[in-house]
Amino acid sequence: MMNLEREDISKIILSTMEDKKISYRDLEKQTGISRSTIQRYLNNLDSKFPFDNLKKIAEALNISLAYLMGWQQLDKNLMNQTFANNLMELLVKRDVPQAKLAKDLNLSEITVSNWLNAKAYPEFDEMQMIADYFNVSKSYLQEDHNEMDLELSEIERLLNKMSKEEKKRLIKIMKATFDLED
Repeated sequence: MMNLEREDISKIILSTMEDKKISYRDLEKQTGISRSTIQRYLNNLDSKFPFDNLKKIAEALNISLAYLMGWQQLDKNLMNQTFANNLMELLVKRDVPQAKLAKDLNLSEITVSNWLNAKAYPEFDEMQMIADYFNVSKSYLQEDHNEMDLELSEIERLLNKMSKEEKKRLIKIMKATFDLED
């Protein structure tokens, strides 16, 4: 899949905000990016959209950066199954019965059961409650923890330690080494 145009990225963000009933205020709280800046990004296609801010917005919206950028399609069944696997893993590792989770989070047992059976996906605020309950990030709950993800996490960790100039140098090296185009 090709990278999406700027306008398409804005549409995905706005559509996801509407689907998940996430306001600009919610997005501001989750990302630390002011409402006015987010609105400028989404409505003024001439303003720059920094990659770091895209990453924060994707995480806050519970979507992958790859989906937001047009590198992969959103597969809701896969999302539901990945979340179900991660939630089940946490319940087992922490020895928390399904009924206790439901009671502690003031949810119905049917809701939790639907999540565990990949029949449903939590809403924005529910995802945050679960992350807080288990003391994990929302991304941890959403991501498939396979070897590729671990490698990407390691790359991301290393990139976050690099200066802007070091990142530019690395990009030049990668383009030359792997014959990559812009």
